[in-house]
Amino acid sequence: MNTIAIIGAMPSELADIRAILGKAEIKRFSGFDFYINDINGKTVINGCCGIAKVNAALCTQVMIDNFHPDCVINTGIAGGMNSAVKVCDIVISTEVLPHDLDLHFLKDYPPYCGIFKADGVLMDTAEKVCGEFGINSFRGRIVSGDAFITSTE
Repeated sequence: MNTIAIIGAMPSELADIRAILGKAEIKRFSGFDFYINDINGKTVINGCCGIAKVNAALCTQVMIDNFHPDCVINTGIAGGMNSAVKVCDIVISTEVLPHDLDLHFLKDYPPYCGIFKADGVLMDTAEKVCGEFGINSFRGRIVSGDAFITSTE
Protein backbone atom coordinates (compact mmCIF):
# COMPACT_ATOMS: atom_id res chain seq x y z
CA MET A 1 0.00 0.00 0.00
CA ASN A 2 1.64 3.21 -1.15
CA THR A 3 -1.18 5.77 -1.01
CA ILE A 4 -3.70 6.04 1.81
CA ALA A 5 -6.65 8.44 1.69
CA ILE A 6 -8.53 9.57 4.80
CA ILE A 7 -11.80 11.50 4.85
CA GLY A 8 -13.60 13.08 7.77
CA ALA A 9 -16.86 15.02 7.78
CA MET A 10 -15.74 17.83 10.09
CA PRO A 11 -12.39 19.59 10.56
CA SER A 12 -12.33 18.47 14.21
CA GLU A 13 -12.35 14.84 13.06
CA LEU A 14 -9.10 15.41 11.16
CA ALA A 15 -7.33 17.81 13.55
CA ASP A 16 -5.32 15.19 15.44
CA ILE A 17 -4.36 13.37 12.24
CA ARG A 18 -3.16 16.61 10.68
CA ALA A 19 -1.21 17.53 13.83
CA ILE A 20 0.58 14.17 13.84
CA LEU A 21 1.33 14.26 10.11
CA GLY A 22 2.74 17.80 10.33
CA LYS A 23 3.17 20.34 7.56
CA ALA A 24 1.42 19.19 4.41
CA GLU A 25 1.21 20.21 0.80
CA ILE A 26 -2.36 21.35 0.14
CA LYS A 27 -4.07 20.85 -3.21
CA ARG A 28 -7.61 21.96 -4.01
CA PHE A 29 -9.91 20.00 -6.33
CA SER A 30 -13.65 20.51 -6.83
CA GLY A 31 -13.91 22.72 -3.75
CA PHE A 32 -12.11 20.32 -1.40
CA ASP A 33 -8.70 20.93 0.17
CA PHE A 34 -6.53 17.82 0.31
CA TYR A 35 -3.59 17.66 2.71
CA ILE A 36 -0.76 15.54 1.35
CA ASN A 37 2.06 14.11 3.44
CA ASP A 38 4.83 11.64 2.67
CA ILE A 39 5.52 9.33 5.61
CA ASN A 40 8.20 6.62 5.35
CA GLY A 41 7.73 6.27 1.59
CA LYS A 42 3.93 6.28 1.80
CA THR A 43 1.63 9.07 0.67
CA VAL A 44 -1.13 9.98 3.11
CA ILE A 45 -3.87 12.28 1.85
CA ASN A 46 -6.67 13.63 4.02
CA GLY A 47 -9.64 15.78 3.23
CA CYS A 48 -12.63 17.24 5.02
CA CYS A 49 -15.68 16.12 3.05
CA GLY A 50 -18.44 17.87 4.98
CA ILE A 51 -21.55 16.35 6.50
CA ALA A 52 -23.87 13.97 4.62
CA LYS A 53 -23.51 11.01 2.30
CA VAL A 54 -23.46 13.03 -0.91
CA ASN A 55 -20.52 15.13 0.31
CA ALA A 56 -18.66 12.02 1.47
CA ALA A 57 -19.22 10.30 -1.87
CA LEU A 58 -18.17 13.37 -3.87
CA CYS A 59 -15.02 13.97 -1.81
CA THR A 60 -14.07 10.30 -2.00
CA GLN A 61 -14.50 10.21 -5.77
CA VAL A 62 -12.43 13.39 -6.18
CA MET A 63 -9.69 11.78 -4.06
CA ILE A 64 -9.79 8.60 -6.13
CA ASP A 65 -9.72 10.48 -9.44
CA ASN A 66 -6.81 12.71 -8.45
CA PHE A 67 -4.67 10.57 -6.12
CA HIS A 68 -5.49 6.92 -6.97
CA PRO A 69 -5.27 5.70 -3.35
CA ASP A 70 -4.87 2.03 -2.47
CA CYS A 71 -7.50 2.45 0.24
CA VAL A 72 -9.85 5.07 1.66
CA ILE A 73 -10.42 5.35 5.40
CA ASN A 74 -13.45 7.23 6.73
CA THR A 75 -12.77 8.58 10.19
CA GLY A 76 -14.95 10.49 12.54
CA ILE A 77 -17.22 10.82 15.48
CA ALA A 78 -20.28 8.61 15.72
CA GLY A 79 -22.82 7.19 18.06
CA GLY A 80 -23.50 3.56 18.66
CA MET A 81 -25.77 1.07 20.27
CA ASN A 82 -23.16 -1.25 21.81
CA SER A 83 -22.79 -0.16 25.44
CA ALA A 84 -19.34 -1.79 25.60
CA VAL A 85 -17.95 0.80 23.15
CA LYS A 86 -16.72 3.89 24.99
CA VAL A 87 -15.61 7.36 23.87
CA CYS A 88 -12.24 7.15 22.06
CA ASP A 89 -12.66 3.43 21.26
CA ILE A 90 -12.38 2.47 17.61
CA VAL A 91 -15.06 0.57 15.72
CA ILE A 92 -13.63 -1.27 12.74
CA SER A 93 -16.26 -1.73 10.08
CA THR A 94 -17.08 -5.29 9.03
CA GLU A 95 -19.72 -3.96 6.66
CA VAL A 96 -21.56 -0.75 5.91
CA LEU A 97 -25.10 0.03 4.83
CA PRO A 98 -27.56 2.90 4.94
CA HIS A 99 -30.03 3.12 7.81
CA ASP A 100 -32.34 5.57 6.11
CA LEU A 101 -33.14 3.75 2.89
CA ASP A 102 -35.09 0.60 2.08
CA LEU A 103 -32.34 -1.87 1.13
CA HIS A 104 -34.40 -3.36 -1.70
CA PHE A 105 -33.65 -0.21 -3.72
CA LEU A 106 -29.95 -1.04 -3.52
CA LYS A 107 -30.34 -4.80 -4.00
CA ASP A 108 -32.82 -4.60 -6.90
CA TYR A 109 -31.04 -1.86 -8.87
CA PRO A 110 -27.39 -1.18 -9.66
CA PRO A 111 -25.06 -1.88 -7.96
CA TYR A 112 -27.30 -4.77 -6.80
CA CYS A 113 -25.83 -4.71 -3.34
CA GLY A 114 -27.31 -3.27 -0.15
CA ILE A 115 -24.60 -4.29 2.30
CA PHE A 116 -20.99 -3.56 1.45
CA LYS A 117 -18.42 -5.83 3.11
CA ALA A 118 -15.16 -4.38 4.43
CA ASP A 119 -11.77 -5.58 3.25
CA GLY A 120 -10.41 -8.31 5.55
CA VAL A 121 -6.79 -7.19 5.26
CA LEU A 122 -7.71 -3.62 6.21
CA MET A 123 -9.79 -4.86 9.18
CA ASP A 124 -6.89 -7.01 10.42
CA THR A 125 -4.41 -4.16 9.95
CA ALA A 126 -6.60 -1.69 11.84
CA GLU A 127 -7.08 -4.15 14.69
CA LYS A 128 -3.34 -4.85 14.87
CA VAL A 129 -2.45 -1.14 14.96
CA CYS A 130 -5.04 -0.48 17.67
CA GLY A 131 -3.53 -3.31 19.73
CA GLU A 132 0.00 -1.98 19.27
CA PHE A 133 -1.08 1.40 20.63
CA GLY A 134 -3.28 0.03 23.41
CA ILE A 135 -6.49 1.35 21.86
CA ASN A 136 -9.69 -0.57 22.46
CA SER A 137 -11.20 -1.70 19.19
CA PHE A 138 -14.36 -3.49 18.20
CA ARG A 139 -15.50 -4.98 14.92
CA GLY A 140 -19.03 -4.36 13.81
CA ARG A 141 -21.57 -3.20 11.29
CA ILE A 142 -21.54 0.51 10.49
CA VAL A 143 -24.73 2.19 9.34
CA SER A 144 -24.86 5.66 7.89
CA GLY A 145 -27.55 8.05 6.87
CA ASP A 146 -28.54 11.66 6.63
CA ALA A 147 -30.85 11.45 9.65
CA PHE A 148 -29.40 11.54 13.16
CA ILE A 149 -30.73 8.73 15.33
CA THR A 150 -31.47 9.65 18.94
CA SER A 151 -33.32 6.55 20.14
CA THR A 152 -32.62 2.80 20.16
CA GLU A 153 -36.16 2.26 18.89
